[in-house]
Amino acid sequence: MKRRFPNEPEYHQAVEEVLNTIEDTYNRNIEFEKSNLIERLCIPDRIFSFRVTWTDDQGNVHTNMGYRIQHNNAIGPYKGGIRFHSSVNLSILKFLAFEQTFKNSLTTLPMGGAKGGSDFNPKGKSNAEIMRFCQAYILELWRNIGPGTDIPAGDIGVGGREVNYMYGMYKKLARENSGTFTGKGLESGGSLIRPEATGYGNVYFLLEMLKTRNIELKGKTVAYSSGTSSETILTNALNSVGLTMADITPMDMDAANVVTAMLSGGVDACAIWSPQSLTILDEMEGATKLAQNTDFSDISISLASWIAMPEYLEAHHDVAVRFMRALLRAMDYAALEENYEEVSGWVADFLALDVEDVLIQARGDADWLTGKEVLAGIDDGTVDGYYELQQEMMVSSGAITEDQKCPVSDYVIYDIIKEAGNY
Repeated sequence: MKRRFPNEPEYHQAVEEVLNTIEDTYNRNIEFEKSNLIERLCIPDRIFSFRVTWTDDQGNVHTNMGYRIQHNNAIGPYKGGIRFHSSVNLSILKFLAFEQTFKNSLTTLPMGGAKGGSDFNPKGKSNAEIMRFCQAYILELWRNIGPGTDIPAGDIGVGGREVNYMYGMYKKLARENSGTFTGKGLESGGSLIRPEATGYGNVYFLLEMLKTRNIELKGKTVAYSSGTSSETILTNALNSVGLTMADITPMDMDAANVVTAMLSGGVDACAIWSPQSLTILDEMEGATKLAQNTDFSDISISLASWIAMPEYLEAHHDVAVRFMRALLRAMDYAALEENYEEVSGWVADFLALDVEDVLIQARGDADWLTGKEVLAGIDDGTVDGYYELQQEMMVSSGAITEDQKCPVSDYVIYDIIKEAGNY
């Protein structure tokens, strides 16, 4: 395999790991060798590779590479996500499609395995630029997907928005409206609980696993930090499976002590933020992340905002605009993967943190919004939705009453943000 497909280390590793696990079984069945099942299992049925040409908001033309790996459809139509990220290449997608084949078969549903994507990075792109790219990508691919043939989904860099753009283009070209894509937004026929399914699923899986060992989550000792996002995610995770804080033994402590308690075995579980969570996962054998705040983004949110008095903004309007513009541009800069190390160094120096801990967060523990994405979120109502949800949380906690809720535009200064966005 390595000789036939050189320079594909991710693909080689995935194949090698699977073959090592089935070697004994394979060797005991002579008919497998006669049918050459290994090569037929490991080599994709077909690979589509194509150029994707799209235009940015300034009218400049760009090209990226697009791919779709249809690995195996022995038990059903090809099924697998589409990934948009600068790291995407043929080796990574072949590895993902190979593993997707086994993942789908384990669901017991009649689905084959596939994967697709592009080295296009949606970070820092406007909604219009992302839409044009998605449409251009499907323009090249639409003839090779469809119900009963190949059903794409989302992946890294491809959420409900991107799937909606691609599905809209597919419908126009294929002249049929039977679904084809999974992971669509609710307004396009997607599943109501699709955003929460993966996060809640982890908690459900934990409960079912514990049942096999006659262990219950009730009564377990869980460390957390009250009044923080730690308490919020713990409450949400418990509520998602019909439990409350009264069903466990909560231990309130600061973040450093949460790590110590977890590593020493003093508690059964914990709810904590990064980099503390990363330390636990790295140093504690068998530790598993069951849920994260994005799993519950429809019911809770933690917002950090810059605060200024109205009198100051009136007297120093230009200063506020310059500050906001610098912040938006800094977000654009920090969100670029090639700047992670430099920005992590600045943050580590300023906060007296270990630069490696900061870098781990930058690379794998957060989704960094760009200034352009924030501005787009203001235009489409996403930011309003965040603050409205925050108000609902404050009502639920008793911090404010229902009568004290107010329009978001009364306290979020959109005119200054939008003026600053002209850069």
